[in-house]
Amino acid sequence: MAAPTARVVCTFGKAGLRSYTPPRGASVTILADPDLDVSSIVDAIGGGGTAFRVVRFDRLDGNCTDANDYLQTHGVEALATAIAGADTAEDVKAAEAEAKYDWPTPWKFTLDVPPRRWLYGDHLVRGYVSVLASAGGVGKTSMQIVEALSLATGRALLGEPVHEGPTNVWLVNLEDPMEELTRRIAAACRYYGIKREEIDGRLFVDAGRDLRMTFARSGRDGVTTDGAMTDYMISKISENQIGAVSIDPWVAALGINENDNAEMNLAVGAVRSVADATDCAISLIHHIRKANGDQAGADHIRGASSLLGAARSARAINKITQEQAIADLGVPEDQSLGIFRVDNAKANLTLPPDKAVYRRMVGVQMPSGEYVGVCTAFSPPDLFDGITAGDTLRVQRLIHKAVQEDVPYRKSSRATQWVGHAVSQAIDADVAPAKVRLCLKAGSPAAYWLEEPYKDARSGRETTIIVVGEWVTRDEAGL
Repeated sequence: MAAPTARVVCTFGKAGLRSYTPPRGASVTILADPDLDVSSIVDAIGGGGTAFRVVRFDRLDGNCTDANDYLQTHGVEALATAIAGADTAEDVKAAEAEAKYDWPTPWKFTLDVPPRRWLYGDHLVRGYVSVLASAGGVGKTSMQIVEALSLATGRALLGEPVHEGPTNVWLVNLEDPMEELTRRIAAACRYYGIKREEIDGRLFVDAGRDLRMTFARSGRDGVTTDGAMTDYMISKISENQIGAVSIDPWVAALGINENDNAEMNLAVGAVRSVADATDCAISLIHHIRKANGDQAGADHIRGASSLLGAARSARAINKITQEQAIADLGVPEDQSLGIFRVDNAKANLTLPPDKAVYRRMVGVQMPSGEYVGVCTAFSPPDLFDGITAGDTLRVQRLIHKAVQEDVPYRKSSRATQWVGHAVSQAIDADVAPAKVRLCLKAGSPAAYWLEEPYKDARSGRETTIIVVGEWVTRDEAGL
């Protein structure tokens, strides 16, 4: 069999090399520029029994980038020697992969690991992206404003810890005009008694529907990210020592299909590059899709799931109607408007909270006379307020006695043997049916009473009765 024909290929530009079709069975030597992806080129033009060898002149002489530089510097004989000593394509591909990936890395055992750098509560942490999702008109923008003011002042305005003290914050609102955002910030400052000197130089605000901030855009050439813009953001965040950034709404910072996971991943990746480079926390404010009556959670965050996957913390806001506030939370009617619950939709870096977090919008009258909504901390009434451990033990004894006598107390307040009567008898006071229902619904830390199905012997109907769960001890009751 005849030896394969030897050919040397040297082109200007990678496009020309990709269009080259080597003869079958040829031996091809590629004189490669430093930025040539040898693996992709060989994969593109290989086949037909072709053998590839590669010369990388930058590795022979760091001052030379291509064959022409090497020829001018070292002469014809040196160039011929370099070509004769060309590496196989397989060796070059392996070296490229080693330089590109450098995996795996041995882990060095240590227990001396620095703590995560939390900024606010367990939601905002330096170097990470978080998500806050809500339907419109509930209070998410106002809550972001108050949280930003908490960071800027170092004060726990909503009861959640500000870990590093006063921190520079940047609010970006791509939905409301600057006048409206200024109005809301001013109302929050008025409500919380924040003085000019507390936030001067610490709070940065950009707003307006004409504000241009697009992290990724799809076009004929696919999805591209705005590297110039992210570089500018990195420089300004670093220059102003900003520790937290809020972008509201996230969808307004996109020029892509928000339902496409690959496109969303590129967009969030651009944001993460800013967080990585500046060591700041970035919060993306997003919308939820219609929950059709269900409570909004991770599954209701609108768009591609890669957004939630990239976030290290996510919260979902659920509106509490006036009827729910009164019937389910026991809130007095005069405080029952403007309440919403902030739920943990995802927490990769911390444990989920042991109780729900509530907020309430209140109207603050401004010097102009108009009222502007401000987000405030809110705690529903304690359903067990005024009921002692001794009272609970007396209720348990009455419930237990009724079960033993086969006349168990019913859950329904319409029943003659309603459990509320046991509660009223034990504490020697009338108890409103609503409060008893709430107590039974909420349960208690020790699950002092439980529900069980029961078939009424007289009527033959299925009903729900109340039985004793975990007994209150005599020590707990003070006996």
